[in-house]
Amino acid sequence: ANTIVDFTDIPAAQSGMSALQILQSRVAGLAISGTPPNMSVQLRNSGSPLFLLDGQRTELDFINTLPANQIEAVEVFKGTEGAIFGSANGVIAIYTKRGNKNYKGEEKGPSPGLVTIKLPGYYQAREFYQPHYGAPVMNAPAADPRRLTLYWDPEFSTDIAGKGEFIFNTADGSGNFQIATEGISLNGDPSRGNATIYVAPKGK
Repeated sequence: ANTIVDFTDIPAAQSGMSALQILQSRVAGLAISGTPPNMSVQLRNSGSPLFLLDGQRTELDFINTLPANQIEAVEVFKGTEGAIFGSANGVIAIYTKRGNKNYKGEEKGPSPGLVTIKLPGYYQAREFYQPHYGAPVMNAPAADPRRLTLYWDPEFSTDIAGKGEFIFNTADGSGNFQIATEGISLNGDPSRGNATIYVAPKGK
């Protein structure tokens, strides 16, 4: 099973010890040899494990520079447990205090060694256009009878009995028109329905 080490309960984490030094005495099968920058880490005598910092892949060299007092917890996945991360040699996942959304420290910000980028959205919702059939407009262009979509409402909802009502104008042309509804219930169940209406020619 994976091993979780809570650094907030370890007095040594507030000292000058490195995170790996603290882990070595608390994680069975973790072997550390050498000194930075020529340090090597092995889990259960396999190859070097994968290192994750707040969910992002990182290198051993950077882990050696991370103060232990900035770490909240470390989770170690041994052997095949690390396969879900694509590692055959295990995984050492480090979670910093600043990576916790509930962290209230003075230096709240991105985790060490990570750059946070917020990309602005590129999509702007458009209002569905319907021709105005009310008061006449001077010199208004004739409505296109070939409009493919007569009505669309992404925010339409039903009442408690599952019924709803909407009003729309049909196209100037006659013929069969398809009604398609798609939605989702309060329980998360998707639904879909189809129907056909017939618009008779003018004067009939």
